[in-house]
Amino acid sequence: MKQTSLFIILLFLLGCNNDKTSKNNLEQSKDTLVESNILKQDIYSGNLVLKLKQDSSCCKSVKYPHGNIGVASFALMDSNRIAILCEESRLIKIYEQNSNKLLKEIKIAHSVNNIGFSDWTQCFYLSERDKLYEYSFRNDSLRIININKKIDGIWEYISLDSNLYVKTSKGNFLVMQNGNPISVEDQLNGSRQDIIINSETSVNYTKRLRSFEVNEYNSDTSYKYFINTKEESAHYRFIASLDKEFIFIKYLSQDKGKIFIGNYMTISKKDKSISIYSELPNIYYTSIFKSFEISEEKLYHLISTPYSILVFEIQLDKLKKFSYPDSLNYNFHFNRDM
Repeated sequence: MKQTSLFIILLFLLGCNNDKTSKNNLEQSKDTLVESNILKQDIYSGNLVLKLKQDSSCCKSVKYPHGNIGVASFALMDSNRIAILCEESRLIKIYEQNSNKLLKEIKIAHSVNNIGFSDWTQCFYLSERDKLYEYSFRNDSLRIININKKIDGIWEYISLDSNLYVKTSKGNFLVMQNGNPISVEDQLNGSRQDIIINSETSVNYTKRLRSFEVNEYNSDTSYKYFINTKEESAHYRFIASLDKEFIFIKYLSQDKGKIFIGNYMTISKKDKSISIYSELPNIYYTSIFKSFEISEEKLYHLISTPYSILVFEIQLDKLKKFSYPDSLNYNFHFNRDM
C-alpha cells in the first residue's frame, strides 16, 4: 500500500514538473528567442529579420468571439524593407529589416486581411469583393481598380516583372500590366492556371490515396513526378521549385483534427526521394491570412505569438539544417486557447 502511495505521489510531482516546463517554454519566448538554438552544433537558425512586441504599440489586437484579430499578413518590399498589415487598426506598417525600425505607416480605409506589394509600381495591393485597392508607398495615394465579378475570393497577389496577378481558387488572373489596370472584360482573358513559378513556368500537384503527383511545365516542356506516400490523411502546401527539388509543407492532423503539425518536406527531382525536415511552430495568436512568402530562394515566415510578431528568413538551400528556436515549441491557436 505504501509503494502504491509513493508511486501516485511521484506521478503527481512529474506532472507538475511537466506543467512548469511547458510554462517555462512559453515564458522564455519573451527573452531568449534569438539565442535558444545558436549553441546547437550544425544547426542553421535562419535570420530573424523582424521581431516586434505583440501589443498596441505595434499592431492592436482585439478578442472577438471567433478569436483574436490583429496582425494578419505581410509583404516583402525588398531586402531591407518589410510591411505588415494590422487588420484591426487598418494600418500598413513598414519596417527596416533586422533593426525593427519603423519607417512609415499608411492608414487604409477598408477592413482587409491580406496584402501584396509590387516593386514595379511601388504600391501595396488589397482587395474587397470586386474592388482592388492600390496604395502608393511614395505618396500615400489611393487608386480603386474594378475587378471582374467572376474573379471571386482573392487570396494572393503575384507580382511578376511589370505584371500583377491575383490568385483565386479558379486560377491566376492578370489585373495590372506595366503598371496600368486591365479592363474588367480583359481580366478573364489573361488568366494562368496552377502555381506560377516565373513568367514561363507553372506547377500543379495532386495528392492521391497513397501517391503524390507533381507536374512542372512551360510552353515547351513538361515534367511529371510520381511519388509513393504512406500517410493517407496528409495535407500538402507547395512552397518552391528549385533546380534539384520541390519544397512543400506536409501537415498531419492530431487530436482528432484539432491540431495540424507541419514539417518542411523536399522531393528530389532526380530520384523522387522524400526528405522530412524541421517541424513548424504551431502558434497562431492572431488570425493570420498569409504566413509565407518566397523571394530569391529564401522563405519568409510570419509568426504571431502571445508576446511577439516575428518574421524568419530561411535560405532554402539550408533547409535540411534549419531549426526553429526551442522557445517556439508549444501550441497556441487564436480561437481555441484564449
